[in-house]
Amino acid sequence: MPESLRARSYDGHSTYRTGRLGWLLHTDGRMAVGTDGEFYLLSVPPSLRGRLFGVDLRAHEPPLQVGRGAGDGESISLAELLERRLDAAS
Repeated sequence: MPESLRARSYDGHSTYRTGRLGWLLHTDGRMAVGTDGEFYLLSVPPSLRGRLFGVDLRAHEPPLQVGRGAGDGESISLAELLERRLDAAS
């Protein structure tokens, strides 16, 4: 089931309504696929206006390798991540 997507401020202290439904791709809640099939990054700059009225998400080109260059050294192909997410949802 899709869930209401919420964006998080860069500093991680605030969350914002987005008006979009979709599925989180990672447990940290930074990436999602919307019910419209678009890929979204759920990190936004802190904003008082966003806290009051919500934020608009822009669709991004999905990375083919998620986590590349991350400090923990772990990365996974987007196809495998989506497959794992679909398996967990069923």
